[in-house]
Amino acid sequence: MAKRGKKVLPKKSEQSESNVASSSLPLPVKLISIIYFIASFFFLISGIFVLVVSYYAITDPNALLTLPSMDANQSIIENLSNYGIIISLGFILVSIIDFLGARGLLKRKRWALNLVILISFFGTFNSLIRIGYGFYSNILNLIVHVSIVYYLFKNKKMFS
Repeated sequence: MAKRGKKVLPKKSEQSESNVASSSLPLPVKLISIIYFIASFFFLISGIFVLVVSYYAITDPNALLTLPSMDANQSIIENLSNYGIIISLGFILVSIIDFLGARGLLKRKRWALNLVILISFFGTFNSLIRIGYGFYSNILNLIVHVSIVYYLFKNKKMFS
């Protein structure tokens, strides 16, 4: 018999799995998820922006010619009206994929681990190409992607 007034705590096996998983989630995995949530947000904003500008390029191309950065360049507006919607949908798709990867990492899903490794691998490849073209600011991007791939490969056993 349990003594009166004494609280009996549930056994660790009785606690919900989500509380155990989130409390023991390593800091690097949380940081990687935050990076991917932020990237998802920026891709979404970029996709919406390109979609709005493309809409104006289709409906009223003369309105865009009045912008100081356009300098009456009709070919940019034609390309934007032709390909802008496709580009914006690509940004929005990447936003959704990044969001799902970040959320899946927080839930320790194996598919999310593979997705984020794949995205970071392509990010590494892209950074190397851009550095080869002289965009040396991508060195930080390269370091981040390589670090993500290395850490997640090293700690695959954390994910179900």
